[in-house]
Amino acid sequence: MVWIIARASPLLNCILSSRVHVFFIYSDFVIPHKAKFTNGITSSTLVIKSAYHCYSGSDMHSIESEVHSCRRCKKKLSENMPYPPVYSFGDPSGKTIILVGINPAKKEFEKCFLSKSKSIEDRRHSQLSYFDRSTTTYFAKVAPFFKGAVKGLLGWEKSPWEKIGVLDLVKCTTIGKNGQWSKMGCHQDHILRNCEEFLIKQLRIYRPRILVPYGVPVCEWFAEHLSIPYDEYESFKVKLDGWLTQGIFIPQRQGNHSKPEIQWVQRELAAILRSL
Repeated sequence: MVWIIARASPLLNCILSSRVHVFFIYSDFVIPHKAKFTNGITSSTLVIKSAYHCYSGSDMHSIESEVHSCRRCKKKLSENMPYPPVYSFGDPSGKTIILVGINPAKKEFEKCFLSKSKSIEDRRHSQLSYFDRSTTTYFAKVAPFFKGAVKGLLGWEKSPWEKIGVLDLVKCTTIGKNGQWSKMGCHQDHILRNCEEFLIKQLRIYRPRILVPYGVPVCEWFAEHLSIPYDEYESFKVKLDGWLTQGIFIPQRQGNHSKPEIQWVQRELAAILRSL
């Protein structure tokens, strides 16, 4: 187990939330650092205005509209990204744990688990209500991590997704010649740079107590931007702008995870939950 207190990377520190007057509480943070920003600017102290979302249930947060309307990559990669962006699977608001995957699978749209409608409202409803319907095998594969003692501590009844939010680092499905994300090659960095700020803003809004990066690309991204080492099945603790979160790096497998892997994650999650 590795416990690390880390300051967020400059990219995580420098997200400026828009000024929204409904369902938000504003607070100032002063973040000292001497680091080079992605645009080449350096600064020793950055004062940012953060917006924390007090979930209203039906109102669309500004970042949701931004994600649903995004076409940053589609101008260059329209053939590789034929489906609309996915803000979240289910509603991430108020969830103790947030699982972060790499990007939505094409079968989510091919099998109509998610809407391809041109209407943002239709797509949003489809995504927020995702777990009210049948889900793909991806969620069946990761669900065992949240059973056993974790189930009792979280207090879920029919499904772990009652208590766990699901976000992706890349918001759009990617389709390569022989597969999805792993076959995008030189386009991966371009897509990540376009998309990563959405996840950063989401984490600042929802402030999960526990983060579960799932899959090597996601784990490596978190390790880079949180300035912490990455190793499979390692626990971590990070401090972001005064907000403490804990988590576990979990690699994705082609098949199901082994029983020892599942039991280890369950024990670690249970220990973290008891410590909150």
